[in-house]
Amino acid sequence: MLASVSARNSGVYYRTRAAVLCFGGWGLQTMLHLWPRLRLIQEERQILGIDRELPNLDRLTAFAAILPKTAPASGPLPVPPFHVLQPDLERYPAPFYLERQLASIEAEAAEASVSGLTHAERVGARLLKRVRDDGYVRPLPVTFRQPADDRSGERPASRVDMFRAGIEAAGPTVRALVSQVIDPTRLDSMQTRDPFVQTTIYVIAPLSEPLASALVWPVVSELVGALKRRHVSRVIAFFSMASFAPDDGRAIEEATAHMSLRELEVLTGSVGQDDHPDLLSRLIADCGGAVWEERVGKRLFDMVHLIDREKSNQALAESAL
Repeated sequence: MLASVSARNSGVYYRTRAAVLCFGGWGLQTMLHLWPRLRLIQEERQILGIDRELPNLDRLTAFAAILPKTAPASGPLPVPPFHVLQPDLERYPAPFYLERQLASIEAEAAEASVSGLTHAERVGARLLKRVRDDGYVRPLPVTFRQPADDRSGERPASRVDMFRAGIEAAGPTVRALVSQVIDPTRLDSMQTRDPFVQTTIYVIAPLSEPLASALVWPVVSELVGALKRRHVSRVIAFFSMASFAPDDGRAIEEATAHMSLRELEVLTGSVGQDDHPDLLSRLIADCGGAVWEERVGKRLFDMVHLIDREKSNQALAESAL
């Protein structure tokens, strides 16, 4: 359970809040898998009349999805360069909505070859279109500014372009996440004088999706910096390393996962200071300045779970679900 009430301690309930940040197509799938089920659990508690005795999952858990704009096109990155979405709290899909959508989407994505996009990105783009058309997600009000120097030129956006855009847009993105997603979970109508309220940040991200994986460190680093460690209980990451591409794109996705993990190790201090690539350091200094340079090498995640396609019995998972 993402949000829970611990045991009574000297008459005070110690509660943790859960903010679940979902990146890329796999993150969107995870949000659509978890969020409707939590809503159903809360409704079941209300029907049984036990909702006042247990935490309100609608209030203590919050979801947001961040997906790059992956439409293949030459020219500069669009503004904004990525979608920032949250579930529509007034309506939610049936529990198996996601599975039904993916059954047709994955077949379409396997047949369609889109230049510049991997199989996972094609699936994510199609899933995003369907859930937006069905009205299950809505954009967060984020004000992005036009970058002063766009270096993408007449070519598809690269991971470097998206990493740079993530740093430049991290400020307004995080302000929207805090005010619209995280702060509402910290409101407490039952224990208004509760002195200890912390948020556990869950990061759900596919390291095999080239553009989405480039946004993880800029957004999460800015979020933790904005909330301060006093208000953050833990930052727990679930990173998917798996590729389910049925074509030659699997090699690209698997290579991206390896490279993304290596970058995150450098950025979060899991390797020595001497292992910082000069290109990465120059890129951060160029677009983020001294404030972002100071964040390099600092611990960001309290726990990291790497999820692969291979199961404990050595069989292979058929899909990301």
